[in-house]
Parts: sequence; C-alpha cells; structure tokens
Amino acid sequence: MITKRVYIDLVDNNYDKKTSLAIGPWCFDNILDPIQIYEKQLNKEIPIININRRKLIKNRKIFFKKYKNLLCDYLKKKNNLKKINYKLLLFYIKIWVFQLHDLLFFCERYVLFLKKKFNKEKILIIKYYKSDEIKEINSLFEFNHKFTEINFISSFIFFLLKKEKKKNWKFKLYNYVIIKKKNYSFLEIYKFFKLKIENLFFSNVIEVYDMYFHQKFILSRLLKKNANA
Repeated sequence: MITKRVYIDLVDNNYDKKTSLAIGPWCFDNILDPIQIYEKQLNKEIPIININRRKLIKNRKIFFKKYKNLLCDYLKKKNNLKKINYKLLLFYIKIWVFQLHDLLFFCERYVLFLKKKFNKEKILIIKYYKSDEIKEINSLFEFNHKFTEINFISSFIFFLLKKEKKKNWKFKLYNYVIIKKKNYSFLEIYKFFKLKIENLFFSNVIEVYDMYFHQKFILSRLLKKNANA
C-alpha cells in the first residue's frame, strides 16, 4: 500500500492528486495562478474545511471567560501594572484574545479533518519551509500580521499534528528558509520612525492591542502619575 503524502505548506515534484493531498490552496501559490488553484478547489482536489461561524462565536466567549484573568494577571506582572484597573485592561485585550482564539480554532479544524480522514491510514506529513516561531509582539498590528502568515499557520498545524503522536503518521520537515524581499516603501519607513518615537516617549506602555497615538499618550501619563503617587 502506497503511503499517502500530505502537504502542509507547499507541494513538491512528488505531488500527485491520486496519492497526495494538499491541505490548502496556499500549497500551490508558487506553482499555479489563482484561476488554476480555484479550479482545483472546484474539482475537490483541495479540501474545503467547514468553519462553523456560530460555533466560532460561541467558543470565543467561552475562551475569553476561561482565560481572561490568567492573561490579565500575566500582563500586569510582565509590565508591572499593579494599580491598573482590571476592567480597563480587559477592554483593551479583548480583541487580542478573540484573535488568538480564532487562530487556534482555525488550525484545530484542519487537525480534526486530517484525524477523521487518515485516522488508521499510513501518511507522510510534509512541510517544505522551516517552522516559524513566535517572537516578541508589541502591537496588535504585528500580532495580526504574524498570525495571518501562511508559514506561521502551517507551522502551527504541523506542530498540532505531531502532538497527536499517531504511530501510522510520519513527518518530514525540509527546513527551507523563506527569503523575503526587502521593502523600502514610504509606509514601511513611516512605521519604522513611528515605532522609534513611541518607544522613546511611551516606553512605559507595552502595546498588545491597537491603540491610537493620543491613547498611548494618555495611558503613558496615567501610568507615570500612578507610579509617582
């Protein structure tokens, strides 16, 4: 019996629709144009994962209720915010927590799909690019950017699949590094200097949510006032 090849992020020359499965349309990004990828989806060559919107929203609330105090305590301890109001902190981290939940929910749908489809089959799970890692994230913008990168999402799916520890599942990580082109656009230069200015004047505010300039200024003043009280 031929071992089925399951591609997590990019297909290789051994890909064959009869003996292989690419879990998402992104697996053909460097090979096919969008129209060809769409045709593969229509032909059911790429699985369509059902994301139940109602269940997603329901689970969001459960997730937030379960972990909100833990996350608030962590942020207070990490940033030395002893006198900060819990309600204020919860207001700012709510979006961040919801988006964290959505990432977990999305990735788990793929894991559940593969578990159901290949529970007793021998498969080789292949990841082409080197697994991405979470580094320090200082703003909701960085958070959104990081958690919507295909390599990060595929890395997390790969990690969750390995955690299943199924004896009939083998794993292959090629560890190719993604080479990103340098972008010196005006927007990137603006973001660079904006971040430098904020770090200089608002060094006591560690941003884990999307705040406007004036909000950072107000929060910075309040924290300094509380620290001097």
